[in-house]
Amino acid sequence: MISHDSTQGQIQVVEGPDQGLIGALRADGLIKAGDNTIEFKNGILTVNGSTIVAEKYKAFIKGSEMSIKISEKQTSK
Repeated sequence: MISHDSTQGQIQVVEGPDQGLIGALRADGLIKAGDNTIEFKNGILTVNGSTIVAEKYKAFIKGSEMSIKISEKQTSK
């Protein structure tokens, strides 16, 4: 599902927890439970402040720039 808000110039992409870019980064151990930041700008992919080889994830990156902030509330059992 994609929601486009033209007043903000932002596109929100909603995907399942194991799909798309987030799922691929999670499978590779690059994002974990808690807060995460993913940015793509000037051909550079940054995950939580670390530069990642963007070529591996190229199929999941749409457009020339993006910024994703993930905030997962951790619950205690």
